[in-house]
Amino acid sequence: PGGRYHNRRDYMNFPSLGSEELQYKVYEPLPISGMILQGSLFKELAKKDYLLHTPYQTFSYTVKFLREAALDPAVKSIKITIYRLAKISHIASSLINAVKNGKKVTVQ
Repeated sequence: PGGRYHNRRDYMNFPSLGSEELQYKVYEPLPISGMILQGSLFKELAKKDYLLHTPYQTFSYTVKFLREAALDPAVKSIKITIYRLAKISHIASSLINAVKNGKKVTVQ
């Protein structure tokens, strides 16, 4: 696995060949209506439940949520399943900060 024929990470740098019709259109991520990134997400979530559809809606809400959880003294543990991370990941940074702040963090 992952050898000469299965090196799938090369797909990320696949050339465009100059054909616009073969490329996916780039869409701006949508905000979640009724929720703003300024202020506390915990307070907003206490009032009402929200549903996040990634990649259609911005991932910034998830990052902000984890940053708040890392700092909130009422949060004792964080458990999360992560499919993949960027090389410079705000999610990983938030989880590391949570551990440094005494939270029990479990990542699968």
